[in-house]
Amino acid sequence: MGTEEPRVTRVEFPGSQSARLSGVLHEPAGADGAETVVITHCFTCSKDYKVIVAIAKLLASRGARVLRFDFAGTGASTGDFASTSLASNLSDLASAGQWLAEKGYSASHLVGHSLGGIACILSARLMPEVRTVAVVAAPSSATHLLETIPEIDPQLAVRDSVHVEIGGRQIAITRDFVEDLKSHSVKETLAGLGRPFLVVHGTEDRTVPVAEGEELFASARQPKGFLPVIGADHLFSNPEHAQQAAEAIALWVGV
Repeated sequence: MGTEEPRVTRVEFPGSQSARLSGVLHEPAGADGAETVVITHCFTCSKDYKVIVAIAKLLASRGARVLRFDFAGTGASTGDFASTSLASNLSDLASAGQWLAEKGYSASHLVGHSLGGIACILSARLMPEVRTVAVVAAPSSATHLLETIPEIDPQLAVRDSVHVEIGGRQIAITRDFVEDLKSHSVKETLAGLGRPFLVVHGTEDRTVPVAEGEELFASARQPKGFLPVIGADHLFSNPEHAQQAAEAIALWVGV
Protein backbone atom coordinates (compact mmCIF):
# COMPACT_ATOMS: atom_id res chain seq x y z
CA MET A 1 0.00 0.00 0.00
CA GLY A 2 1.31 3.44 -0.90
CA THR A 3 1.60 6.47 1.36
CA GLU A 4 -0.81 8.59 -0.66
CA GLU A 5 -4.22 9.43 0.75
CA PRO A 6 -7.09 7.36 -0.72
CA ARG A 7 -8.92 9.12 -3.54
CA VAL A 8 -12.56 9.93 -2.77
CA THR A 9 -14.94 10.28 -5.74
CA ARG A 10 -18.67 10.95 -5.86
CA VAL A 11 -20.35 8.50 -8.23
CA GLU A 12 -23.81 7.77 -9.58
CA PHE A 13 -25.35 4.62 -11.04
CA PRO A 14 -28.83 3.25 -11.88
CA GLY A 15 -30.84 1.49 -9.17
CA SER A 16 -34.35 0.23 -8.52
CA GLN A 17 -37.48 2.21 -9.47
CA SER A 18 -35.49 3.97 -12.22
CA ALA A 19 -33.64 5.81 -9.45
CA ARG A 20 -30.17 7.25 -9.77
CA LEU A 21 -28.18 6.04 -6.79
CA SER A 22 -25.64 8.38 -5.22
CA GLY A 23 -22.43 6.89 -3.92
CA VAL A 24 -18.92 7.68 -2.74
CA LEU A 25 -16.02 5.54 -3.91
CA HIS A 26 -12.88 5.41 -1.77
CA GLU A 27 -9.85 4.18 -3.72
CA PRO A 28 -6.43 3.73 -2.15
CA ALA A 29 -3.28 4.45 -4.12
CA GLY A 30 -2.27 1.46 -6.25
CA ALA A 31 -5.76 -0.04 -5.89
CA ASP A 32 -5.62 -2.36 -8.92
CA GLY A 33 -5.60 -5.52 -6.82
CA ALA A 34 -7.46 -4.11 -3.84
CA GLU A 35 -10.26 -5.87 -1.99
CA THR A 36 -13.61 -4.20 -2.75
CA VAL A 37 -16.12 -3.54 0.03
CA VAL A 38 -19.71 -2.28 -0.33
CA ILE A 39 -21.27 -0.56 2.70
CA THR A 40 -25.02 -0.08 3.18
CA HIS A 41 -26.86 2.16 5.65
CA CYS A 42 -29.81 1.79 8.00
CA PHE A 43 -33.52 2.30 7.29
CA THR A 44 -33.71 6.10 7.68
CA CYS A 45 -29.99 6.87 7.44
CA SER A 46 -27.65 7.61 4.53
CA LYS A 47 -24.17 6.83 3.27
CA ASP A 48 -22.92 9.93 5.11
CA TYR A 49 -23.70 8.80 8.65
CA LYS A 50 -20.60 8.96 10.83
CA VAL A 51 -20.22 5.24 11.44
CA ILE A 52 -20.51 4.48 7.71
CA VAL A 53 -17.90 7.11 6.83
CA ALA A 54 -15.59 5.97 9.64
CA ILE A 55 -15.64 2.37 8.43
CA ALA A 56 -15.10 3.40 4.81
CA LYS A 57 -12.18 5.68 5.64
CA LEU A 58 -10.37 3.14 7.78
CA LEU A 59 -10.79 0.32 5.26
CA ALA A 60 -9.54 2.58 2.46
CA SER A 61 -6.57 3.65 4.57
CA ARG A 62 -5.69 -0.05 4.91
CA GLY A 63 -5.77 -0.58 1.15
CA ALA A 64 -9.37 -1.58 0.40
CA ARG A 65 -11.57 -0.05 -2.28
CA VAL A 66 -14.87 0.97 -0.66
CA LEU A 67 -18.24 1.98 -2.10
CA ARG A 68 -20.83 3.51 0.22
CA PHE A 69 -24.10 4.51 -1.37
CA ASP A 70 -27.64 5.71 -0.66
CA PHE A 71 -30.56 3.38 -1.30
CA ALA A 72 -33.29 4.74 -3.60
CA GLY A 73 -35.32 7.48 -1.94
CA THR A 74 -32.69 8.23 0.72
CA GLY A 75 -29.79 10.63 1.03
CA ALA A 76 -28.77 12.05 -2.33
CA SER A 77 -30.32 9.23 -4.39
CA THR A 78 -33.47 9.87 -6.38
CA GLY A 79 -36.68 7.89 -5.91
CA ASP A 80 -39.72 7.93 -3.65
CA PHE A 81 -38.86 6.66 -0.16
CA ALA A 82 -42.50 5.69 0.50
CA SER A 83 -42.35 3.34 -2.49
CA THR A 84 -39.17 1.57 -1.40
CA SER A 85 -38.96 -1.78 0.37
CA LEU A 86 -36.44 -4.30 1.54
CA ALA A 87 -36.78 -5.89 -1.92
CA SER A 88 -35.84 -2.59 -3.57
CA ASN A 89 -32.85 -2.34 -1.22
CA LEU A 90 -31.72 -5.78 -2.41
CA SER A 91 -32.11 -4.62 -6.00
CA ASP A 92 -30.08 -1.48 -5.27
CA LEU A 93 -27.33 -3.57 -3.68
CA ALA A 94 -27.25 -5.84 -6.73
CA SER A 95 -27.04 -2.71 -8.90
CA ALA A 96 -24.03 -1.53 -6.89
CA GLY A 97 -22.35 -4.88 -7.48
CA GLN A 98 -23.12 -4.72 -11.18
CA TRP A 99 -21.77 -1.17 -11.44
CA LEU A 100 -18.54 -2.25 -9.77
CA ALA A 101 -18.27 -5.26 -12.09
CA GLU A 102 -18.59 -2.95 -15.09
CA LYS A 103 -15.62 -1.04 -13.69
CA GLY A 104 -13.65 -4.28 -13.47
CA TYR A 105 -14.05 -4.71 -9.71
CA SER A 106 -15.66 -7.49 -7.69
CA ALA A 107 -17.84 -6.75 -4.66
CA SER A 108 -16.00 -9.22 -2.45
CA HIS A 109 -17.26 -7.98 0.92
CA LEU A 110 -20.61 -6.62 2.12
CA VAL A 111 -20.93 -4.49 5.26
CA GLY A 112 -24.31 -3.22 6.46
CA HIS A 113 -25.62 -1.13 9.34
CA SER A 114 -28.97 -2.06 10.96
CA LEU A 115 -31.56 -2.87 8.24
CA GLY A 116 -28.74 -2.38 5.73
CA GLY A 117 -27.13 -5.38 7.40
CA ILE A 118 -30.25 -7.43 6.73
CA ALA A 119 -30.01 -6.37 3.07
CA CYS A 120 -26.40 -7.60 2.98
CA ILE A 121 -27.30 -10.99 4.47
CA LEU A 122 -30.14 -11.52 2.01
CA SER A 123 -28.18 -10.20 -0.98
CA ALA A 124 -25.10 -12.35 -0.46
CA ARG A 125 -26.92 -15.47 -1.67
CA LEU A 126 -27.67 -13.63 -4.93
CA MET A 127 -24.12 -12.31 -5.38
CA PRO A 128 -21.69 -15.22 -5.82
CA GLU A 129 -18.72 -12.84 -5.88
CA VAL A 130 -19.29 -11.93 -2.20
CA ARG A 131 -16.77 -13.69 0.08
CA THR A 132 -17.62 -12.21 3.51
CA VAL A 133 -20.50 -10.41 5.19
CA ALA A 134 -20.33 -8.14 8.24
CA VAL A 135 -23.23 -6.42 10.00
CA VAL A 136 -23.26 -3.58 12.52
CA ALA A 137 -26.20 -3.16 14.92
CA ALA A 138 -28.39 -5.39 12.77
CA PRO A 139 -31.63 -7.02 13.97
CA SER A 140 -32.15 -10.77 13.82
CA SER A 141 -35.30 -10.47 11.71
CA ALA A 142 -36.50 -8.20 8.93
CA THR A 143 -39.65 -7.48 10.96
CA HIS A 144 -37.85 -6.06 14.02
CA LEU A 145 -39.11 -2.58 13.09
CA LEU A 146 -42.71 -3.83 13.46
CA GLU A 147 -41.93 -5.17 16.92
CA THR A 148 -40.61 -1.79 18.07
CA ILE A 149 -43.68 0.05 16.73
CA PRO A 150 -46.54 -2.38 17.48
CA GLU A 151 -49.26 0.01 16.30
CA ILE A 152 -48.16 -0.37 12.66
CA ASP A 153 -49.84 -3.74 12.00
CA PRO A 154 -53.30 -2.92 13.40
CA GLN A 155 -53.38 0.46 11.64
CA LEU A 156 -52.41 -1.09 8.32
CA ALA A 157 -55.29 -3.52 8.70
CA VAL A 158 -57.65 -0.63 7.93
CA ARG A 159 -55.51 1.66 5.76
CA ASP A 160 -52.83 1.44 3.07
CA SER A 161 -50.17 3.41 4.93
CA VAL A 162 -49.38 4.88 8.32
CA HIS A 163 -47.02 7.68 9.35
CA VAL A 164 -44.63 7.02 12.23
CA GLU A 165 -41.74 8.95 13.71
CA ILE A 166 -38.35 7.26 13.39
CA GLY A 167 -35.12 9.03 14.20
CA GLY A 168 -36.93 12.35 14.43
CA ARG A 169 -38.45 11.97 10.95
CA GLN A 170 -42.03 11.30 9.91
CA ILE A 171 -41.92 8.14 7.80
CA ALA A 172 -44.72 6.64 5.73
CA ILE A 173 -44.94 2.87 6.23
CA THR A 174 -47.04 1.13 3.60
CA ARG A 175 -48.83 -2.21 3.69
CA ASP A 176 -46.69 -3.41 0.77
CA PHE A 177 -43.52 -2.49 2.70
CA VAL A 178 -44.64 -4.51 5.73
CA GLU A 179 -45.67 -7.52 3.66
CA ASP A 180 -42.27 -7.46 1.98
CA LEU A 181 -40.51 -7.44 5.36
CA LYS A 182 -42.54 -10.46 6.44
CA SER A 183 -41.56 -12.41 3.32
CA HIS A 184 -37.85 -12.67 4.23
CA SER A 185 -36.37 -15.22 6.63
CA VAL A 186 -33.04 -13.82 7.83
CA LYS A 187 -32.15 -16.73 10.12
CA GLU A 188 -32.88 -19.31 7.42
CA THR A 189 -30.71 -17.37 4.98
CA LEU A 190 -27.92 -17.10 7.55
CA ALA A 191 -27.95 -20.85 8.14
CA GLY A 192 -27.14 -21.36 4.46
CA LEU A 193 -24.95 -18.29 3.96
CA GLY A 194 -21.79 -20.33 3.38
CA ARG A 195 -19.48 -17.36 3.94
CA PRO A 196 -17.59 -15.92 6.91
CA PHE A 197 -20.02 -13.76 8.90
CA LEU A 198 -19.21 -11.05 11.45
CA VAL A 199 -21.57 -9.38 13.93
CA VAL A 200 -20.58 -6.06 15.54
CA HIS A 201 -23.07 -4.70 18.08
CA GLY A 202 -23.12 -2.04 20.76
CA THR A 203 -23.98 -3.11 24.29
CA GLU A 204 -25.97 0.11 24.86
CA ASP A 205 -28.04 -0.12 21.67
CA ARG A 206 -31.60 0.86 22.64
CA THR A 207 -32.96 0.63 19.09
CA VAL A 208 -31.77 -2.88 18.26
CA PRO A 209 -30.68 -4.52 21.55
CA VAL A 210 -27.44 -6.49 21.60
CA ALA A 211 -29.49 -9.68 22.12
CA GLU A 212 -30.54 -9.30 18.46
CA GLY A 213 -26.90 -9.50 17.41
CA GLU A 214 -26.43 -12.55 19.61
CA GLU A 215 -29.35 -14.24 17.81
CA LEU A 216 -27.79 -13.50 14.43
CA PHE A 217 -24.51 -14.99 15.60
CA ALA A 218 -26.28 -18.11 16.90
CA SER A 219 -28.09 -18.60 13.58
CA ALA A 220 -24.92 -18.46 11.48
CA ARG A 221 -22.58 -21.37 10.88
CA GLN A 222 -18.82 -21.26 11.14
CA PRO A 223 -16.71 -19.35 10.34
CA LYS A 224 -18.31 -16.52 12.29
CA GLY A 225 -17.36 -13.80 14.74
CA PHE A 226 -19.07 -11.59 17.29
CA LEU A 227 -17.77 -8.31 18.72
CA PRO A 228 -19.80 -6.57 21.43
CA VAL A 229 -18.60 -2.96 21.57
CA ILE A 230 -18.91 -1.93 25.19
CA GLY A 231 -20.94 1.25 25.62
CA ALA A 232 -21.77 1.76 21.94
CA ASP A 233 -25.24 2.96 20.92
CA HIS A 234 -27.15 2.08 17.75
CA LEU A 235 -25.44 4.69 15.58
CA PHE A 236 -21.98 4.18 17.12
CA SER A 237 -22.05 7.94 17.64
CA ASN A 238 -18.93 7.90 19.83
CA PRO A 239 -15.96 8.05 17.37
CA GLU A 240 -14.01 5.59 19.51
CA HIS A 241 -16.78 3.03 19.21
CA ALA A 242 -17.03 3.56 15.45
CA GLN A 243 -13.26 3.06 15.24
CA GLN A 244 -13.55 -0.25 17.11
CA ALA A 245 -16.20 -1.41 14.68
CA ALA A 246 -14.06 -0.39 11.72
CA GLU A 247 -10.98 -2.16 13.10
CA ALA A 248 -12.93 -5.40 13.55
CA ILE A 249 -14.30 -5.22 10.00
CA ALA A 250 -10.86 -4.48 8.56
CA LEU A 251 -9.51 -7.59 10.25
CA TRP A 252 -12.48 -9.62 8.97
CA VAL A 253 -12.03 -8.61 5.33
CA GLY A 254 -8.26 -9.01 5.55
CA VAL A 255 -6.92 -5.47 5.17
